[in-house]
Amino acid sequence: MKTYHKINRAMDSSVDGTVDIISSMPQEILHHILSFIPTQFAIRTSALSRGWRHIWCHTPFLDFDCSYIHGHRRQLTARDINQTIRSYRSPKVTSFHLSMSRNIREHEINSWIEFVLSRNVEKLSLVLDGLPNDHVLEKIFFLSSSLTQLCIRNFDMIAVVSWKSLRNLTLGECNLNDESIPNILSGSPVLETLELDYCRGPQRLDLSKSRSLRRLVIYLRKEPTEIVAPHLHYLSLESFNDGPCTLVDVSSLAEARIHIVVDNYSPPLNLNFLQTMVLKLLAKLQNVKRLTFTGTVLQILSLVELRGVPFPTFKVETLTVETRFTRSVIPGLARLLQNSPELEKLIAHATRLFGIPDRDLDRYMDSESLNPDECWRSKYEIFPTLLEFGSVMSCKDGTWKLMASFMEMVMRNVKRLETLVVGLECNKPKGSDARWFEELLQMLQSLSNNNNNTHSVSQNYSIDAHLWNLPDAILHFILSAIPTKPTIKTSVLSKRWRHVWCETPSLSLDTHRVTINIDSCLLSFVILVSGITIFLMAFTPILLSMPPEILHHILSFIRTQYAIRTSVLSRGWRHVWCETPFLDFDCFHRYGIRRQLTAQDISQTLILYRAPKITSCHLRMPRNLREHEMNSWIEFVVSRNVEKLSLFFDCYPNHVFEKIFYLSSSLKQLCIWHCDMMIPGCTVSLKSLRKLKLWDCHLYDESVANILSGSPVLETLRLDYCTGPQRLDLSKSPSLRRLKILWCPGPTEIVAPHVHYLSLSNSSEPPPTLVDVSSLTEASIDIIDSVNLCRLLNADFLQTMVLKMLAKLQNVKRLTFTGPILEILSLAELHGVPFPTFKVETLTVETNFTRYVIPGLARLLQNSPELKMLIAHAGYQVGIQDRDLDRYMDSEGLNRDECWRSKYEVFPTSLEFCRMIRCKDEMWKLMASFMEMVIRNVKTLETLVVGLEYVVNPTDGHDFISSLPDAILHLILSSIPTKSAIRTSALSKRWRHVWSETPSLSIDSHRVVARSINKTLSTFSSPKVATFHLRTCLANRIQHVDTWIEFAVNRHAEKLSLEFRDTRVRDYDFPDSFYANSTVKELLIESGSVVMKPKRDVSWTSLKSLSLSYCKLSDDALVKILSGCPLLESLELMFCDEFRCLDLSRSPRVVRLEIDRSDWFLGPTEIVAPHVHCLRLRHSRLPCRLVDVSCLKEANLNIYFCDLGTLTGDFLQGNVVKMLAKLQNVEKLTVGATFLQMLSLAALCDVRFPTLKVECLTLETMIVRSVVPGITRLLQNSPALRKLTIHTVKCSIISEAHLNSYLRSHSLNQRQCWRSKDTAFPGSMETISMLVGKYAESNLVASFVERLLRSTRSLETMVVLLVGYLDASGFEELVAMATRLSHKRNVFISIKQSHVQNVSNTFS
Repeated sequence: MKTYHKINRAMDSSVDGTVDIISSMPQEILHHILSFIPTQFAIRTSALSRGWRHIWCHTPFLDFDCSYIHGHRRQLTARDINQTIRSYRSPKVTSFHLSMSRNIREHEINSWIEFVLSRNVEKLSLVLDGLPNDHVLEKIFFLSSSLTQLCIRNFDMIAVVSWKSLRNLTLGECNLNDESIPNILSGSPVLETLELDYCRGPQRLDLSKSRSLRRLVIYLRKEPTEIVAPHLHYLSLESFNDGPCTLVDVSSLAEARIHIVVDNYSPPLNLNFLQTMVLKLLAKLQNVKRLTFTGTVLQILSLVELRGVPFPTFKVETLTVETRFTRSVIPGLARLLQNSPELEKLIAHATRLFGIPDRDLDRYMDSESLNPDECWRSKYEIFPTLLEFGSVMSCKDGTWKLMASFMEMVMRNVKRLETLVVGLECNKPKGSDARWFEELLQMLQSLSNNNNNTHSVSQNYSIDAHLWNLPDAILHFILSAIPTKPTIKTSVLSKRWRHVWCETPSLSLDTHRVTINIDSCLLSFVILVSGITIFLMAFTPILLSMPPEILHHILSFIRTQYAIRTSVLSRGWRHVWCETPFLDFDCFHRYGIRRQLTAQDISQTLILYRAPKITSCHLRMPRNLREHEMNSWIEFVVSRNVEKLSLFFDCYPNHVFEKIFYLSSSLKQLCIWHCDMMIPGCTVSLKSLRKLKLWDCHLYDESVANILSGSPVLETLRLDYCTGPQRLDLSKSPSLRRLKILWCPGPTEIVAPHVHYLSLSNSSEPPPTLVDVSSLTEASIDIIDSVNLCRLLNADFLQTMVLKMLAKLQNVKRLTFTGPILEILSLAELHGVPFPTFKVETLTVETNFTRYVIPGLARLLQNSPELKMLIAHAGYQVGIQDRDLDRYMDSEGLNRDECWRSKYEVFPTSLEFCRMIRCKDEMWKLMASFMEMVIRNVKTLETLVVGLEYVVNPTDGHDFISSLPDAILHLILSSIPTKSAIRTSALSKRWRHVWSETPSLSIDSHRVVARSINKTLSTFSSPKVATFHLRTCLANRIQHVDTWIEFAVNRHAEKLSLEFRDTRVRDYDFPDSFYANSTVKELLIESGSVVMKPKRDVSWTSLKSLSLSYCKLSDDALVKILSGCPLLESLELMFCDEFRCLDLSRSPRVVRLEIDRSDWFLGPTEIVAPHVHCLRLRHSRLPCRLVDVSCLKEANLNIYFCDLGTLTGDFLQGNVVKMLAKLQNVEKLTVGATFLQMLSLAALCDVRFPTLKVECLTLETMIVRSVVPGITRLLQNSPALRKLTIHTVKCSIISEAHLNSYLRSHSLNQRQCWRSKDTAFPGSMETISMLVGKYAESNLVASFVERLLRSTRSLETMVVLLVGYLDASGFEELVAMATRLSHKRNVFISIKQSHVQNVSNTFS
């Protein structure tokens, strides 16, 4: 009786009203689901509903098994496959599997293979069981460029192939001749994995010509007998007992698995032959780090051990054995462990693999005159035979004894073992209770504690044994079968289980008997399928409760055509998509989409669209589109004030934009792809455009000029693959800061005086000439087409390339060069071309560490005296070929051997580098040589970053940090305190003495006893200390402190820092040896207890930087110190007392001076510094006179006081205005808020101001009315001012009450003084309340900026850094106001928000 199952075609709702979640998923997800079942079952889904009718035929996976289908009534026929292929619609086939039967013709198979190859199949599996061996496939099969994985069985591989993308190849039971393997390897340049399953073919398998091949898996019976694979990293070899195999060359091997299959139906075992073969194999595996042996190999090794044959020594770190714990295995395993001195991890799987029978072993031992009883019973009697093993493992006591004996044997034969993992494949022991496995673990734990090693035991019936190691997909499948509440409880098992439950693609919530927070649970629950995030439709009530802005933000991540589908979820979703301010129409054909998006679809969507504003619009034009339709769409989004617009004209390069497009005032970002008619028919007016990207467009001189003139706030311009003007003039775009040019035939000249960042990647012609890039701070230069570059290599090109381009990059702070640039610089260096001097601080090089790069890089480092950071990225970078460089050197009469061997022989050529980067040891040597070269050629470097690509996998267990040279480890440890560095000595023997040789000591002894510090210094073995930092208290430690300071002096410390924070000790003086130190270069002393009283002459002959804080320093002591520092360049005196006159006239090298004074620490009253270039002075109300600062170029001034009780006109005249008179020649001036208030009082009192030559002025102040008169007068008296920077900081200023009191004492009307012009600006208390509440109006800042602009005539740039004044909306309003002021005053204005709360003490 037949049973018919009725299919419910109305799947929109089920009986209980739930929603069909699977049908609402995107088609990519449905295709992924159908890829897990055969095609004939996927076809059956077409009967579910109309929506499922054509889904199977778009799935890029085809699986036809014509042999036998379980549960199916008949076998799949050729007619079924032909009919399926005729209905198939997917343009691409990702995977195709075909298993043959005997009733299929050859031409049909060829037609199917041709079909999938024409669809660019990537994974192809062919099982040709039913075909004759002489069957020949079509030529297209051997010339497929899309194949990445290929598996073929029962086939004769005799043709020449061209599989350019093939990475994995599996051949099963194929007939191979002597030319098959070479043909495959030569035609598969990127082949990585090769698997040969019982193939018949050549006697010698030579893989030496395949450099990309990394994995070889081979199952052999007789052929091949020799394997040559010098580039292999992984080898799995399974051989029969009568199939000899020799490893000729496997020098790069890092992991191997060896298994010998015993054929009991073959002739009697030749164990002598097997021993010889295994020993030869082991000799080739000495350097392998990870080894796996099966029971048969271990049995053969046991025979070798009993005969007394010597074993090789292995460097294996992880050893895996798959065997039973029998007495015929243990001798070989024990000897193997003894000969593995570096072994760290042992994994033993007690499997049921068959080995050599005991009778064959006994027969062989009898033939060799070996007594089996004496051999086994002496040491290995406790281990069972092969027949006894099963009964032992079924008994609790037997298992205990066997496990303990095995552990003891391992511990007795290995010394460095850290981890032991044992896996058991056996039934639960008879008579054991529930605690059997726990008792075994406790026994092993005690054994682990006795031997200081780590053990783990796993068994298949124990939950804790194997579940922990299962993949996430299996754990998700297990948890999906139980309710969600119990699955959440698994998160407390371990860290491994913490987040497993929340990634399970199944929810089962029962809220009748339990109260849980479903909202928070569901909102955080997301299923990740194929990289697409899908919110379950059950979340609809929760999502609808969110604000519309959040729903719009969610829909902005998907295309508009998918967002429209959400309208069918419920009534609440019906109009959400049409109010989303994001539109994304991509009409390009995508795989898995049933039909292409048409112009009618887009027009209908725009008719239903309701959002009054469009934030972002992406439009990729469809085919067969009329031009008026494109213009109507663009006009629609422009009329909705679109801000971000991307237009792709793949099929319409000659499209002409309408006038409204060039007059959009809302556009901020614009990207245009493939447009040849960028010819504005009107004056462009893109007033808000900040970023412009043109890709594959043709530009004209007039078009570029019109676009730039109509984009006044344009900040970023990117030209990719564009053709157009020969001269790119950006001089009339003062707001443009970033310029990126990639693969553009033109321009040949670039004029960009305002650009800060330039990225230039040229391909076909010489790089363009940089006419004017005076404001450049960061640049990246690259030449991509090295073949064309070789044609241009000549002396004139070197002069143009090196001198003209590099001369324009002298002032750049951050530079990036690639390999071809450095190779050209090397040729210029060898040719004797002079290099300019650079001011670069951060240099990035993207190149290989070859000898053709090092000369240019070394010269570049030598000519960068201010370099602080070097970043080197090494990998497979494409550069000029070695033969072209050698050919050029021969043409110039340069001897190659003399040029390279003199200094750079240690560095490899390009071909040698590709080989070395795969070898760990050689790569570390190369890195050490590179670092030595860098350190030798640069003096000011602080940070060195080296990035490596395609290096040996770091998961191979090797400690890369410990392999670094000592110099690098010392550099690492010098950046942490000495207390932490000492702890590294416990890591390993390698680290035991590293800290004591680090030339840096940083000791903080507030909580450490003096005895511990003395012990540390006595253990310190480095003969020289580069940096010595000591922070301690002086109470009861003065004698120890003197000893520690003498230690630093005797070890020739170059950087010495001493901090004594103790008020209980007064008038501490250093020992006499402290003042006689010829090696110290930087000295910092901070203490209120130190009195600098040198009893004899000071001799700090190498000192360049001196910083004294809170020290007592007399005039005589200061004279002695300065006379003893002939190389002193920087002097800092922070709140030092007792000296009155600072005379630096006899210190011509001192160029930087920093002084802080207060009412408690008076400091100098007179400063004589005729050679100082930079001065930072924070002084009190007490007078401080600048006697001579004639060479001053940069100054930073402020005053510390708030009380005006003692303020007089003489103070203003003497301390403020006269100080300005001494700064007339200063080019960079920074003034604080209190100093500005003093200038305001001087201006109100009609004190005459001097005329300044300052070009860059920085004001660190709050926006208060009491600073406006002083700023105004300062700007009026600075006719050469070019740049003005305003830091709005919260700082201490004089209160308005004190200022008014001072004005009344001088018979001045305060209302007339303040309210005449400055009524719009608040007082000090009002400003502080604004900073606390952040409710200042943008008009206030704009009025302040406008007031300053009216006071200056020559200003070009104004930078405003706001701290805490405005919120987000106010900041946007201010930016808009600043834009209008910038056009009105013809001044570039930059408005920025900063998180720095107080910058009044910054000084460069």
